[in-house]
Amino acid sequence: MKRIKNILLIFVILIFFSSFILSCSEKEVINVSTIEKENRKEAPDFTLSTLDGGVIRLSGFKGKVILLDFWTEWCGPCKIAAPTVISLYNKYKDKGLRVFGVNLDDIKDIEKVRSYVKNEGVPYPILLEGFPAASKYDVSGIPKFVLIDKDGKIAFEVVGAVDNLESILTVNIESLLKE
Repeated sequence: MKRIKNILLIFVILIFFSSFILSCSEKEVINVSTIEKENRKEAPDFTLSTLDGGVIRLSGFKGKVILLDFWTEWCGPCKIAAPTVISLYNKYKDKGLRVFGVNLDDIKDIEKVRSYVKNEGVPYPILLEGFPAASKYDVSGIPKFVLIDKDGKIAFEVVGAVDNLESILTVNIESLLKE
């Protein structure tokens, strides 16, 4: 019986990781959704360690617009989207935007993550071992971007790297900053 449970667990884990790999295709939009203010739901809270040794609790940032970027070091579309996220962070950080890169790599790959962040000049906090958060946010493909309004509610989501990602996120960020 225990052997069957172990096999089933391995099967479920393989399906989960396969969905990430299959959904990580070049320039494909899987899902884009803007949520009207009256229909927004509370953003699930989480607490994760940062690459620089700190700890971030999402609920501690109410009153700010938050962009969550779920990504991995090995995901091509995630790497394509990274300069856009860095640009948006630099443009809006002093206007109330907080950006968190929620990394989904295995903790054993921390040095690859650290090297990537350094080489790309990522200026915002990188959160490690993000699978609990990814589960709460129904991450089924990467990159996934989630915008959270000042009230701590999910306002916008997009899965996939797209040519117009910067303009899509810019419109939504500016709208949320004005709310």
